[in-house]
Amino acid sequence: MKLIILCLSYLSAIVVAKPVSLRRNQTFADCLGAANVPVNFANSPNFDTLKTPFNLRTQFTPLVITLPTTSQHVAATINCATTYKLRVTARGGGHSYAAFGLGGEDGHVIVDLQMMHDVVYDSRTTIATVGGGARLGNIAQSIYDQGKRALPHGKL
Repeated sequence: MKLIILCLSYLSAIVVAKPVSLRRNQTFADCLGAANVPVNFANSPNFDTLKTPFNLRTQFTPLVITLPTTSQHVAATINCATTYKLRVTARGGGHSYAAFGLGGEDGHVIVDLQMMHDVVYDSRTTIATVGGGARLGNIAQSIYDQGKRALPHGKL
């Protein structure tokens, strides 16, 4: 029996999201706030930790880092960024050698998916549904715990 893994990036949520209606003088931060998106701007206490890349030689500073917990947060972030003509980058595991998870340059809106890491294995269909922020070790452990299945991979 095969094991099928579906990775959900949650960026497809934009398709079903409602357009953002701007109030007069509304800012990008207001737009995110209206949608209750968990957000970290440069003045947030953990911003420096969140923006630290895997490769310390590639330092980029994003405009904002969001930590969505729902696909609605992802959709709202993308809608707000689109409204204000800002570049959006999804960040899954964050191990890009060139820091592409931080946009590969300064000023991106980062959708950090680390809070969306659920792994659900369905033994009937042998499909594992994996959140965009899940890491390999967590995926392997979860599918073993839930269905005694193995995932071929390197070192954890």
